[in-house]
Amino acid sequence: MGEQKPDQKNGNGRDRRAKIEALKERKAEKATRPDTFVVYSRVPETVRVLQVFERGGDYGITKLRKGLAIRYEAGKALPLLEEVAQATRQLSEAVAKVCKLVDVEYNPPPGLGKNGGPEKKTKE
Repeated sequence: MGEQKPDQKNGNGRDRRAKIEALKERKAEKATRPDTFVVYSRVPETVRVLQVFERGGDYGITKLRKGLAIRYEAGKALPLLEEVAQATRQLSEAVAKVCKLVDVEYNPPPGLGKNGGPEKKTKE
């Protein structure tokens, strides 16, 4: 008997292509959700930072916030949330410094100030 080609009906190649297409469709559908951001990563650091949240971080932080003082003690939960906020500020500040050095405009996310640190509230 001859070797079966991947594009034949019973071959694994066709199943693999179908799975890849289904994955692409799911990704495209998810990209249309209002709570989704599409990010082009050009450096490994971007991928690593996103993977921190993608691999349970986002869900864990959300679950902790929703269960604060109901399911989780505030004395334990609030310091953890502050640690995440501080790490976010530090990352933003470092990125702001890099962008300044290479003369690239940096627009920090909402809630973080012009230089990547916390926004200073002004009295009105």
